[in-house]
Amino acid sequence: MIGAKYLQIPYKDLGRDEKGCDCYGLVYIMMKDLLGINLPIYTSYESNNSPKLGNFINVQSADSDLWEKVVKPRAGDLVVFKLNGIPQHVGYMLSGLEFMEMTRDAGVTVGRVTDSRSRHLIAYYCRYIGE
Repeated sequence: MIGAKYLQIPYKDLGRDEKGCDCYGLVYIMMKDLLGINLPIYTSYESNNSPKLGNFINVQSADSDLWEKVVKPRAGDLVVFKLNGIPQHVGYMLSGLEFMEMTRDAGVTVGRVTDSRSRHLIAYYCRYIGE
């Protein structure tokens, strides 16, 4: 599995490295390691459960020049999930069907976008198009 080394990373609110990270931190690490992309670091939201995280990754936000919505995801894209009806959780697409995410309770997990739990929470997929 491509992301197997990430499965051991513990959860840490606002973390951005292998010592501990939140959902965006995992995406941040994986994009850098696997694609050589240095994402904006985004740490000015209060916590992983904050709706403000959704503002950072929402393609309708001021950062829309960095992200593009896609219908069919591929490896390296992000899956954005709604929690309480607000886009505020992200995962890294390992393929067109599988993603890796960081959760507070279970740590790093691998899921499929076709699973009933995931399917109902997906807000959209996006691809980084920034420099």
